[in-house]
Amino acid sequence: QATTLEFVLQFGLEISGINRKLDHTLINFVQSPRFLRVGVFILMSSSWKNAVKRKTHKERAQPKARAKWGLLEKKKDYKRRAKAHHERQAELQALRRKAALRNPDEFYFGMHSRSTKAGLVDQDGGDTPLDNDTARVLKTQDLAYLNMKKAADVKKVERLRSTLHLLGNSGPASAGGAGAG
Repeated sequence: QATTLEFVLQFGLEISGINRKLDHTLINFVQSPRFLRVGVFILMSSSWKNAVKRKTHKERAQPKARAKWGLLEKKKDYKRRAKAHHERQAELQALRRKAALRNPDEFYFGMHSRSTKAGLVDQDGGDTPLDNDTARVLKTQDLAYLNMKKAADVKKVERLRSTLHLLGNSGPASAGGAGAG
């Protein structure tokens, strides 16, 4: 049996391309007469495992009782969503750290155009309401633009109707007498 074992180990090593000693657990596994062929298969299969076509596993659908919560989130979708969430959290944490470590006495060129009240930077008020004259001018401009677009659309409709009218009078379809009554 020792010669058979040596042959199996040598054959297996030559097939799989392994040029190193096997550990004792695999040797003991192969020495058992019941697992002699299995041991050879294990040694041979390592070079062929990537060549075998594998079955694509389909993921299940959302159960009908849970349909009110939308589509069932698959693992790859969860991983993408979790990764994006962690990236956002890391970015927010970095911004918080940067704000905490900021030196309030440091000079920035934006300080030239900003005003301060009681030592605090005056925040921009955002959008200021327009005065009545400016709002009236903008509304008339908007109305004029809409009237111009309406006139262009009316002309386009008239042009298309005229081409349809020409198509309806000419050709073998109108000569058939289907509309003559």
